[in-house]
Amino acid sequence: AVLGMLIPGIAHAQSTPSDKPVFQDGQVIAPLYRANLYVRDIDTSLKLYRDILKLKIVSDQAWDPRAHGLDTDIQVREVILSAGNPALGNLALYHITGQKEEVRKPFLEPYGHTADVATVWSTKDIWNINDEVHAAGYIVLAPPVTLLANPNMLVQSVEMQFRDADGFLVNLLQGGIAKDSPEAATAKIPDHLPEVMGTRENTSSEARIPRFVSKATPEPIYPGQRIAPMSRTTTFGRDRDASLIFYRDTLGMTQLMSNYWKGTGINRIKNVHGLEQWAVILMAGDSSNGNIGVYQLYGEKLDIPPPNKAPVPQIGDRGLSLVTKDIEGLHRKYRAAGFQTLTPPTAVQGGSTTEMMIRDPDGSIVTFVQLNG
Repeated sequence: AVLGMLIPGIAHAQSTPSDKPVFQDGQVIAPLYRANLYVRDIDTSLKLYRDILKLKIVSDQAWDPRAHGLDTDIQVREVILSAGNPALGNLALYHITGQKEEVRKPFLEPYGHTADVATVWSTKDIWNINDEVHAAGYIVLAPPVTLLANPNMLVQSVEMQFRDADGFLVNLLQGGIAKDSPEAATAKIPDHLPEVMGTRENTSSEARIPRFVSKATPEPIYPGQRIAPMSRTTTFGRDRDASLIFYRDTLGMTQLMSNYWKGTGINRIKNVHGLEQWAVILMAGDSSNGNIGVYQLYGEKLDIPPPNKAPVPQIGDRGLSLVTKDIEGLHRKYRAAGFQTLTPPTAVQGGSTTEMMIRDPDGSIVTFVQLNG
């Protein structure tokens, strides 16, 4: 989870986004193309992502298993869903049939912990989504809550967190309305009064670096959508420094923030007590959407399973896809740093793309895609 107060308000779309990823100056990757979830049953997953969150299916097909480093006797179904921008912040669901390995148990705890992964989205309909998520029986860690009250806000920011059918976390954010904003004059005060967990007296955010002053415009909620393109993916990792080497140092990403959080608010969103958290958000340049969160929790007293190091994707894996313009250079860097390569750069889709798959320090599969031609 990351704090709703860090997310600006979002407007409804008036323009059509680009259909190709955009590289910012000096960047070797574009902002996050999509998150990938290897699920136990796609149709069950669609009850949340398509039916409640209203993501739109743009592709549903059998996928060449060789693109995932799998044998040809394995079947892979791929469903890609979009929040309105085909080049940014999308979601892919994969189901693998024919693997002999035992499927790992999902995380179903009603609290967050190390080894969790989350997709993070902004919405303007969080209260209705909350009702639907509860009615559908999903495991809710926190209903819409205000993590840190802001006295300058007419309507406070809120966020909620719950698990999908496979135990992956979903973090929804809804921005507030400032008292001096143009929206304040016509704002409708919500009927719901959120639980307010933090105040400046009992919540600490200790900045470790000066906060990057972003100029990026947040993605809107596009027509027909209920949520904006993905704000970021977040990993609650085992070793923050190793993750930063993988993402920040190797990819040259920009740190939006690096804060150490403690207090009631940051614990409430995970439904835990007494934990502290170091949160780093990384951008491929200057971007409000398609970012990567690298988090680490402190003070846990749990036995956390080791990361998955299987040489091929498996059900229960989580990953992300990043479009790059230097796939060979990245391959050399990751090999030199000792990270696990699942597939080296390989031509797929009839040669229209070159792709490779690398596991990060927590076992998440990062697929790098280079467009050819």
